[in-house]
Amino acid sequence: MIRFIPKFVIFTVTICLFTTLPGAKMSESGIDGAVPQFDFDAHWSRYDSLQREGLTQSAVKEAELLYTNAKKLNNIQEMIRALLASFSQSSRKDENSYVKAVNRIESELATSKFPVTSVLHIILAEHLYQFYSQNRYRFMNRSQTTNFDRQDIKTWDLNTYFEKTLSEYRKALENPDELQKIKISSLGGLITSPNDFGDVRPTLYDIIAHRVISYLSDEEPDLVQPSYKFEIDNPAFLGSVDHFTKLTITSKDSLSTKFQTIKLYQDLIRFHSKNGFTEALVDV
Repeated sequence: MIRFIPKFVIFTVTICLFTTLPGAKMSESGIDGAVPQFDFDAHWSRYDSLQREGLTQSAVKEAELLYTNAKKLNNIQEMIRALLASFSQSSRKDENSYVKAVNRIESELATSKFPVTSVLHIILAEHLYQFYSQNRYRFMNRSQTTNFDRQDIKTWDLNTYFEKTLSEYRKALENPDELQKIKISSLGGLITSPNDFGDVRPTLYDIIAHRVISYLSDEEPDLVQPSYKFEIDNPAFLGSVDHFTKLTITSKDSLSTKFQTIKLYQDLIRFHSKNGFTEALVDV
């Protein structure tokens, strides 16, 4: 069943990962048994306090400090938390802050590793789409431009926006098998949807996949369409789980949002049909 998650919301969930993640061996004392000298709990308490007081800039600086130290310690859980905390503030600032945030995410992607890269791709995609949604009046008459600044999203045309946003969403899911191994034990901070936790979203793959589906389910990414249009008009799509997951679905328009949505639903159903996450399967 398709669920329409509220649109234009930045992916700002604090993720607690209890599986062993690539590149980091977590323990109570830190990474690989080393005792960190940085008190994450104390600094998160300060961050929360600054947020409650409405001191956004100071809260961002605190999040940056948390990220810097998490990166030094290769503490992936804290890196993700700090990134989400820092970038979640972009939607509360002016448009130049969006430009800076997008360029910053691109810079972090160049030096980051999985699974941080997957989270960064989804944050970037939702930053781009949120900026577009708040400024769509500027872009509706820009079907295509030739002299735009790649580093300045304010100059992009409609094609560039949708192609880049869709590309980032797809990159977030580039390692599905590994994302499916990363289970979510709890969610904190700002939650994008009441469904983004527990048995219906048991892995990082689920959370990201459903965020992608939320984007693809919107009509606006299809404003720029090719001559051939993929339609969900095959009765077999409504068949049993076993029949649906075995279907070979193809399209001349591989970038069609409807085509990619139906393929992603296939992947989610296949995954949960095998792993025993019954509630997640029913939710899909």
